[in-house]
Amino acid sequence: MRKGFDIFGKEYGVMFRNDIHHKDSVDYQICKKMILINSDSEDYLYNRPISKIDIEVTNHELFNFAKKFRGKSDLQTIKNVLNFTRNIVRNYDVPFDNMEFGGTEKEIIDRGTDWCTDISRVGLALLQCLNIPCRLAILVNGKKAYNGHTVCEAYIDDEYILVDFTYGVLGFLSKKYSVKDLLNKPKIVNKIYSSKLDLYIDLEYIEGLYNKAAISEYDITKKHDFTISKPNKYYLNMMKLSHDGFWKMGEDLGKDKLIIRKATVEDAEGKGYVHYHSWIETYTGLFPDEVMARLSLEKNIQLAKDYPENTYVAIVDNKIIGFSCYLQSRDEDLDDTGEIMAIYILKEYQGLGIGKKLMEVCYKELSKYSKLSLWVLGSNKKSVGFYEKQGFVADGKTKMLHGKEVIRMIKSL
Repeated sequence: MRKGFDIFGKEYGVMFRNDIHHKDSVDYQICKKMILINSDSEDYLYNRPISKIDIEVTNHELFNFAKKFRGKSDLQTIKNVLNFTRNIVRNYDVPFDNMEFGGTEKEIIDRGTDWCTDISRVGLALLQCLNIPCRLAILVNGKKAYNGHTVCEAYIDDEYILVDFTYGVLGFLSKKYSVKDLLNKPKIVNKIYSSKLDLYIDLEYIEGLYNKAAISEYDITKKHDFTISKPNKYYLNMMKLSHDGFWKMGEDLGKDKLIIRKATVEDAEGKGYVHYHSWIETYTGLFPDEVMARLSLEKNIQLAKDYPENTYVAIVDNKIIGFSCYLQSRDEDLDDTGEIMAIYILKEYQGLGIGKKLMEVCYKELSKYSKLSLWVLGSNKKSVGFYEKQGFVADGKTKMLHGKEVIRMIKSL
């Protein structure tokens, strides 16, 4: 079975890794463990015995609240919850830049939302509180970029049925339809969604979402991280795009688009531009204002001209978007050690694996050494985390740079 971020392809893998929710949150973990619906997983996902909801559900903060939605049948109960979640979405009117994401189901209800993942988790929690098994389903249109949606599947009368808590839609016509039943069945999808008379949406867009799907389980009786997040850079940029079906933020970068090569003097202007703007993007607020005010694009370009050696540049569409520099360690207390002196990538190209590739070419150049070192601003948690993933560990050595502590990290080769 195919699991994880990349089940819908590399491009959607980048999108899911940049999910708007906090990386420690349950919502991020839901994406991380999703299972693609295909012939390999169908039996596991749809024919295995369904686990009973744990008695611990009575301790959930929505357990008593959920009782108000109990109907004469499970189907009516689901419809009651759908009306509730649909009204939350319909009445929500907060600019995207000011939205919050994640949190407990009660926190989501209290603040409101129109984000499909959050409202789906609310609906799922209410159904589980009412002893109706429910799980999340993630949809994407694999033929177009940035086309994703989250729905649910409830289990009643020994069958799964689609429940779209965002649009208030139930997968029922003359019979029940699961997400699996609706994959690549645009006419049936159209009938199900168009039956919701107050639904003012692009049905062609909805039909396209049922191109590929994955399942992710979420048990509300277990312990989870409910860290709340704000819009991240990736999604802020995404919301400004004209969505014409194409990837526009480097998600589709491949060997044919990304070039990494040794730098030359002719690259000085591009390298200097990256160096200057990366400092602005990364260190504003971390270094004193007077330090940032002394930065100069011209100085960075001249620096690149003076020192073109031991440098690799990353190029996309004939534009330098990142670089890395290496040399023998400058630290007197280190023997047989190479050093990653610098690595910078323009912010819009971060999170696409380019930094890892720039590090790897430096590793090859420094392979004669038994270990590598680098220095990083201790308060720059993002960079520290990146280096830790690369195998670097802080060795306790520190020094001051512009009044701020930088730490040394070491990696054995």
